Amino acid sequence: MDSPLPFLFGMPPEKARRRFEIGFNQSKSPGPDATRLHLVIYPNLPQDAGAWHHANVMLDPKTWLPIAVQMY
Repeated sequence: MDSPLPFLFGMPPEKARRRFEIGFNQSKSPGPDATRLHLVIYPNLPQDAGAWHHANVMLDPKTWLPIAVQMY
């Protein structure tokens, strides 16, 4: 839970909503036949924002597992 990207490792949804702004990348909105979902995640808390500005996360829509993660 204290890793840089705890939402990837079983963080409860309500806690993730408090700590992070999570949304779809507007330029890559998912369609019904999407092979991946592109999320952009921004930290809300100072302890997270001190380590990273935002993260791009690609998810497999069938398994909801991460395909790729890029932190800035």
